[in-house]
Amino acid sequence: MLCLYNMRRIIFVLLLFFCPVVLSAQTGEKESGKSIINYVFTAGRHGHQQIYIVDEHLIVQRLTDYKDEHNFFRISVSLDKKKLAFQVVMLNQRFLKIIDINSFSEMKHIELLHNVVIHEVSWSADAKYIAVVCGSKLPYQLLIIDTSSYKISTLTHFDKYSPRLTWSIQGHKLLFVKDGMVMFTEPSSALFRQLNIDNRFPVWDENGDGIIVFSKDIYHISLDGTITILYANVMDQMTPPSDCRGPFLYPGIYLGVKYSLDRKKCILCTDISPPEVSSVYLRIFFINIEKKYTMSLSDVFKVEGSKNLFGTTAYRSCDFSPDSMKFVCDSNGGINILDIESGNTLFIAEEDYIFWMPQFSADGRFVFFKGNKKGKPDTEFTYYVTAGGGEIKRLDY
Repeated sequence: MLCLYNMRRIIFVLLLFFCPVVLSAQTGEKESGKSIINYVFTAGRHGHQQIYIVDEHLIVQRLTDYKDEHNFFRISVSLDKKKLAFQVVMLNQRFLKIIDINSFSEMKHIELLHNVVIHEVSWSADAKYIAVVCGSKLPYQLLIIDTSSYKISTLTHFDKYSPRLTWSIQGHKLLFVKDGMVMFTEPSSALFRQLNIDNRFPVWDENGDGIIVFSKDIYHISLDGTITILYANVMDQMTPPSDCRGPFLYPGIYLGVKYSLDRKKCILCTDISPPEVSSVYLRIFFINIEKKYTMSLSDVFKVEGSKNLFGTTAYRSCDFSPDSMKFVCDSNGGINILDIESGNTLFIAEEDYIFWMPQFSADGRFVFFKGNKKGKPDTEFTYYVTAGGGEIKRLDY
């Protein structure tokens, strides 16, 4: 009898201990600090869309709830996948909003840069700073927001638009192009250094110790000015199509160069024609910088019995997986996934649907993309598959 009584007490204590956990699971709440933004997207009719986030458990949460007519621009997620910033344009107002998904009570209502036109928003890797290019007319300003104090300072200005801010993968070194020259700085010091090279698509290397530049060669420039060629004569590996009127390849105006996180691979979108030729031929190339080989993606993504799936006009967007081992792109209504190591490809498609804008989840397990029924743009939803392929599923939101 005594044992039964003690057992009941133990069960009662255990229920008290576990009950909050069960309730938390039922209400969808999670422990503070545990959530990440695995994927972020907008949904809803034009002018009344809301922002949604998908966490690591594929649970969808609506992040905004604006009632008046509004639009979102420049949505930027921090590298730790816990914060995001975006511009809201609503009625006669516009402002930058900053949210930490694990600290709603502290950051949900932070709004900065009222009535300022914002062209670019970018988080530093350590989330200490946000760089913003803004201005309704030239010269545009490069502003830095300190996320500990939300103090805003002007770093420099641009007499012509120079987008593509790039932060180092560690810390907060900032790289950008001004007046055709590559410049870098650390906001805490406000000191600038300039490299006398003219290049539109420079990026930091994987350690933040130097800069990778793409031109005729792909080369590395250390912060002391030492130049090392990583891949010589890379452009010579790219053969223009037979009907091209110009013999040269140029970094594309639509995509340019997109690097994997390990900086050992990249995608190049090219304009195949000299500057004086009005017609433009777009070609997309995959480049393995480490292994020094280049291949045209039009030669890779093919399906038996069908025309080439990587047409020059069908290309929209691409993304590398977080581990830099897979690559995804869209073309001709479907999603292509390339396993870089094996060379195996998958084509994700459905007969009556069009899919576009693929992106890997932050944990690399899934590929998310937009889609709608052919001829019915009002049926747009967000879909996903596992990174290894499989059944196409629609997000529930």
